[in-house]
Amino acid sequence: DGEEYANLTTKAAQKARDEARTRGKVPILAETERDALALAAVLRERLAEFDIELSGRSEAAVFWREKAKDGTLVSCRGRLDHWREDIATIYDLKIVRSGHLKACQSHLVGYGGDIQAAAYVSAMSSVYPDLAGRLRFVFLFCEAETGTVTPVCRGASMRDLGARRWKRAVNTWSRCLRTNH
Repeated sequence: DGEEYANLTTKAAQKARDEARTRGKVPILAETERDALALAAVLRERLAEFDIELSGRSEAAVFWREKAKDGTLVSCRGRLDHWREDIATIYDLKIVRSGHLKACQSHLVGYGGDIQAAAYVSAMSSVYPDLAGRLRFVFLFCEAETGTVTPVCRGASMRDLGARRWKRAVNTWSRCLRTNH
């Protein structure tokens, strides 16, 4: 959007960064942008090998309400990495060091991917009731170094665990709101 800088060590570069942020922009160094665009092109090719096309809405904001066990409606919000309404699929991209299946599974459990998937499937079921029961959530583990892509869909036990953990989170949040603690 303006000058290109190799780094942010000069006052001019820092000023340009701050001005960009003031205008609601996300400043990025030219070299970093080139690397990111190159990786994106490779990832698009790799995704195509799995017949995955990110042709829906990226960074899709969603707002919905969940019913806690005490009957309270809890307001929720999220931002889906990518939403394809035409095939009822939520894609969540994870840039990782290793796309090996065991590493992906460990990542999901360690970082709450089961809860995230349960929450977003619940969200889209709420917003699109006609798609309830047909929604898919696919994690796309992408290695930045190699461009390798590992798509991962949750099995039944992971879906059940995520749903229970999400429901517990909703109930906890409802209690926090009710008790103001």
